[in-house]
Amino acid sequence: MLWRMHESRSGKIEFGFDGAGQEDGYGAWVRERNEAMTAAARQFGLPLGHQVEVWLKDGTLLKGRLLVREFGNSVELMIGRVGFAVNEIESCVRVD
Repeated sequence: MLWRMHESRSGKIEFGFDGAGQEDGYGAWVRERNEAMTAAARQFGLPLGHQVEVWLKDGTLLKGRLLVREFGNSVELMIGRVGFAVNEIESCVRVD
């Protein structure tokens, strides 16, 4: 994929991406990022997509399906509406 930088009529700098498949590029980036998070979770032995009980280091107990979600520029683990990082986990037990 080729890109070029130019100044728009409003005076702002814009990046233009040339070439076919530019919409697929973002989708591929998102997929790769999710796959990396999934691989990291599996490396730590976390059962993504399954029912779990997670104890966080602050004493919080979370029960539900362990998922990954994109949050701003980062990716986090989720149970229900609660997001947390891998380093916040004290223990994780699969219950299904």
